[in-house]
Amino acid sequence: APLVMAGGMAWAAMISTLNGAAPSAFPSSVRARTLSVYLLAMALGQTVGSAAWGAVAEWLGVSPALALAGTVLLLYAACGLRRAIPATMAQ
Repeated sequence: APLVMAGGMAWAAMISTLNGAAPSAFPSSVRARTLSVYLLAMALGQTVGSAAWGAVAEWLGVSPALALAGTVLLLYAACGLRRAIPATMAQ
C-alpha cells in the first residue's frame, strides 16, 4: 500500500508539472489548439489505460496485475534511459 500511495503522489506531481509546462511549450498562435489536443490525449490515455488495466486485474487478479504494471513501467523506464535527449530539447 505505501508503494501505491507513493506512485499516486508521483503521478499527481507529474501531471501537475506537465499541465504547468504545456502552455509555455507552444507558440501563442496555436496554444489553445495544442492544449486542447494535449488535454484530450491525457484524458483519453487515462480512460483507456484504466479500462485496460481493470480488465487485466479482473483476468489475472489485482496483485498480479499490479506486478505486471510495475514490470511494464520498469521496462519503459529502461527504454527511456537508453535514448538520448536531443540537444535542441535539452536546453
